[in-house]
Amino acid sequence: MLVAAFLAATMPSWAKPPTGRFLGCVTSSGVLTPVVTRLTDQYQGIGGSYTYLHEGERIDGTLEHIGVEPGGVYSMIWSEEAGTGELRIQFTLDTNGFSGRWTSAGDSAQYDEFGQFWSGNRSEAELESMACGAS
Repeated sequence: MLVAAFLAATMPSWAKPPTGRFLGCVTSSGVLTPVVTRLTDQYQGIGGSYTYLHEGERIDGTLEHIGVEPGGVYSMIWSEEAGTGELRIQFTLDTNGFSGRWTSAGDSAQYDEFGQFWSGNRSEAELESMACGAS
């Protein structure tokens, strides 16, 4: 039991699932728009929910854990009224921010420079306070 407590206390922050509230930008219909991503512990990973602005309307969705790839890339299923797909994000070393790419279900696009962007930094600020540039 002491060994387990020691290992847990000495694990680097990136080895633990990063959770919290993140304010950032996501590509929606080809335009960068503000997004709040709320990440919570899920079995062996992270999941949660998100809210973004689309043409002035708040859109809510959920995130479900898929897995953690080598290099600390977290994979999740995003789901909302308009559809579903996959999100892959990687955190900064201090876990205070992340960036990644998403695709829609059935989309043949890969997670490269042509994928849809999703980012966040730890913040309690309001969604409407975020300014995102054009994609």
